[in-house]
Formats: sequence, structure tokens, C-alpha cells
Amino acid sequence: FFFSSRRRHTRSSLVSWARRCVQETAANLLNAEIANKTKVGKIAAELMKEGDLIPDEMIIGLIEARLQETDCKVNGWVLEGFPKTEKQIHMLKGMKQTPSLVVVLQIDDDIVYERHEYKKYDPLTGIVYSLKGPGAPTDEEVLGRLVSRECDKHEIVKKRLKSWKDFLPKLEDTFKERRVSLNGDKTIEVLLESISEAIENLSLIHI
Repeated sequence: FFFSSRRRHTRSSLVSWARRCVQETAANLLNAEIANKTKVGKIAAELMKEGDLIPDEMIIGLIEARLQETDCKVNGWVLEGFPKTEKQIHMLKGMKQTPSLVVVLQIDDDIVYERHEYKKYDPLTGIVYSLKGPGAPTDEEVLGRLVSRECDKHEIVKKRLKSWKDFLPKLEDTFKERRVSLNGDKTIEVLLESISEAIENLSLIHI
């Protein structure tokens, strides 16, 4: 839910496709700002380099603007990696944007560290690849451009993991009637089936 990997990103893409919703992530919005070298992007890049969390005001501004766009209003949305602070929860409530379902993917810390170890960033396209698994790039030109990111270093990942674990009880309590926790290391097919079942159950409850 918090630590985005290429594999998990594929899972949320499947959910979006299955439900005809728009998929968005705070990371994608931030990366766009960084790539365009905006004021927000420059601040975010420096904070990410140090492994610090991006200020809520910055994240909230980007998310709020995105959710107000027509495609999100018409089709609904799948928002990955948000909220992850109490202030962000209040922001969603203030926008009257209550998620139909909150999915928490539980993954062992060792797996999280391993996934970040194999992450590489393409500064030309802004794409983050995993060098391990079926999604690994094979093009020599792409491989030659890939670099490691400060935010994927072990100590920084450890710091962010702690922040996430400190926040998780608040998230679970806030959305306890709309939350489902799943083993995030299951196959895409198993997770999609579980999430789809949870969505259908909620639809019946809230008819």
C-alpha cells in the first residue's frame, strides 16, 4: 500500500481496468512535477533524496487537483499509496471523497527491502524498473541509463517503513468498515479475485 513496486503497480492497474476506474498515485504526480522542474518538483526531489516524507500540503494539493478532473469524477478512481498521514485522511473527508474500499497489502519487511534493492530509475522517462522478475528491462539502451535512487537505500526504506507502521493503526481504524487486508506477496490473480470479491460485498452492503 505504501511501498510501490512494479509488481504491485501492475496489480492496481488490473483493478483499475477491471472496475473501469482511473488509477493514480502520489508518486506519479510528484514524478511529473520533478520531470517538469516545477517549484514543487524541486522541493520534492530534495526531500526524497534525504528519505523524508513529502509535506502533506504538497501531496494534498496534487491529489485534490487530480481527483477534480473529469475522468476521475465520471469513472471513479484507484488511488495507490494514499492516504498515509492523518492529515491526508482529513483532506479526503473534506473533499467528500470517501473511498469505497481501502486495501492494505501486508508484506514482510525483508521482501520490501529486497524489492527496493532491485529498483532502478530511468531519468529520461521517469520510469522505475525492477531488475528482478518478469518486468525487468532487456533493452541495452534503457539498461545503460538506469540509476539507483537515494530513496531506495536500506536505511531510508527502513525509516519510511517505520513511519508507515506508526500510521497503519489510524488508517485501519478510520476505514474499518471499508478495509480489507491481504497478503501482498500472493499472485496477481489471487489478489485481484480477493479485491473484486471485497468490492462486490461492499456494493451489496451499500445498495
